[in-house]
Amino acid sequence: MNASFLPAKERRRLQQGFLAAADMDACQQVRSKADICRQLEEAKAVGLDHVELDGGIPNPFLDLSHKEFSSARSHALRLGITLSFHVPCTFVAASTASCQEADRKLAVGLIKEYIIAAEQLGCINI
Repeated sequence: MNASFLPAKERRRLQQGFLAAADMDACQQVRSKADICRQLEEAKAVGLDHVELDGGIPNPFLDLSHKEFSSARSHALRLGITLSFHVPCTFVAASTASCQEADRKLAVGLIKEYIIAAEQLGCINI
């Protein structure tokens, strides 16, 4: 298995049996999704003018700082690239239509957090 893209610490954990292939994939997805500026650079390099950020699980978006959001938003504006955000489609998102009020409230609260993140990024669609 090629694990050369993993940081040294994660490669050791993989070799020691503490990380499975699925864990390795999830860690890399979070890192690559968090690097919004790189996604923008790649889009610009191939002539795209829009990037849809993947909110599928796992994702880093609720853990990013205001500074990270601001940096990505500014970079998108500099490059002339618009952003949109794909809200995660999980059992939590499905719970917005739950017959249990407590489930609905939690689900709506989480979706609102993603909407706030998208707003901070300057997304034109969610």
